[in-house]
Amino acid sequence: MRITLSMILLAIALLVPQLASAHAEPVSSTPEAGATIDTAPTSVSVVFGQKLGTDGNSLTVTDATGTRVDTGNTTLDPNDTRRQTLLVSLKTGLGAGTYAVAWKTLSADDGETAEGRFTFMVRGSATGSAPGASPTATSSPSASGSAPAGGSDAATTPAVTLPDTGSGSGSELLTLVAALLLTIGGFVLRRRAQI
Repeated sequence: MRITLSMILLAIALLVPQLASAHAEPVSSTPEAGATIDTAPTSVSVVFGQKLGTDGNSLTVTDATGTRVDTGNTTLDPNDTRRQTLLVSLKTGLGAGTYAVAWKTLSADDGETAEGRFTFMVRGSATGSAPGASPTATSSPSASGSAPAGGSDAATTPAVTLPDTGSGSGSELLTLVAALLLTIGGFVLRRRAQI
């Protein structure tokens, strides 16, 4: 009986890290998180580590005053066959300043939601794009299998790994549950050994 219980506890311990990482978290963005760029981009793209659901995803971009500067047209990148890239167009005439990108995702793999935010800074003048411009595909080649499309300064900013956004509360809960189960299992094994 001791071997069976030990095997169950080991299986739980091995499964928990996989369950803990089961959220669609960002892996790169254009413009990159924390970047300072010369001119305002015409769009923002974020590549996530999992396939995204068709609904329940959003990118919201705000300026330093909290005013929304995106056009509200968050879409899945049609050029990303893995469905891991979100795009949103930005309003024209954006000037220098700090911009915050808030993201929310629904994973197609497990139906779990995740959210977080990052910032980038524009040091130069406003964009020169036409009103109503659609977002350009600026995902990284590893995520979509193709090179980024050109046409904006955002496309020339390389995609990089994003910092941890701290939205892993589900991961922390699963880790706590696993630790509790392992502790209880250890007490049960110890008690049985004493009998």
